[in-house]
Amino acid sequence: MHPHIIEMTPFSAVGYPNRHKAENTKEIANTPTFWATLTHDYSFLTTLHDTFTKSKHFEICMVYDIDEHTGEYSYMVGRGIDNPDDLANIKPDMTKIDIDGGLYAIFSTPPTADLLDQVVQDTWNNIFLDWLPQSEFEYDDTRRDFSYHDERDHGWYFGGKLQIDFCIPIRQREEEMRKSQLRAGR
Repeated sequence: MHPHIIEMTPFSAVGYPNRHKAENTKEIANTPTFWATLTHDYSFLTTLHDTFTKSKHFEICMVYDIDEHTGEYSYMVGRGIDNPDDLANIKPDMTKIDIDGGLYAIFSTPPTADLLDQVVQDTWNNIFLDWLPQSEFEYDDTRRDFSYHDERDHGWYFGGKLQIDFCIPIRQREEEMRKSQLRAGR
């Protein structure tokens, strides 16, 4: 698994979140099995894309506002807003969440005919069980993780196969930072 490590520019996501309940939910990685139970009408995405026409085409899914005592959390499928002019179009019934910039590891699912729960779960497991523990980075829980859906999630590429990205906020582990500083001081 080879992520792209990038310094992400801050942006906003706008959508219509809803509340759910599940034990041990701390990030979007904990929700794949819940995706199959969603029976949402995603026509609201058309409204969001028609409302925010100056931003490039992408959607964001995220978990936030987690109550660890009750297991409740908010889950939002929303429209990414990367053009400040679009922010003036936010309606009172929409929720806006700011995504802080910073260092992110971007992991892509393999292109597949269907983004089955298993493909999503396998990708998350590879990130958190394999890559992250062996990398020079650690999860930065001061920022949000999210899934990123662009044209690749609509079957317009890869012969109709689908692909999404998982964006993981990271920071360099303290011991790795000290090693870097020592190397720079030599």
